Amino acid sequence: MGKYWNEMGMGELGRLYCFVDVAKYMAFNPDYKLVHLKALPDGDEYCEFAIRLTTEQEKKDFFDEDKDWRYIDR
Repeated sequence: MGKYWNEMGMGELGRLYCFVDVAKYMAFNPDYKLVHLKALPDGDEYCEFAIRLTTEQEKKDFFDEDKDWRYIDR
């Protein structure tokens, strides 16, 4: 999908879609997060993921409706 977003000139929108991966993973098990080490919409040649432990602050921010938790994907 990342390749498609880039071909359409919509890499920024495609990057937002990447956050679905992060949200699904943390909703399933908040003790772990999926992070994109590389992502096609960011200009990388391919996507690469890693699974890492979350911090208590990341968990709190993710479940707080008023917080921007996108920083977790780094």
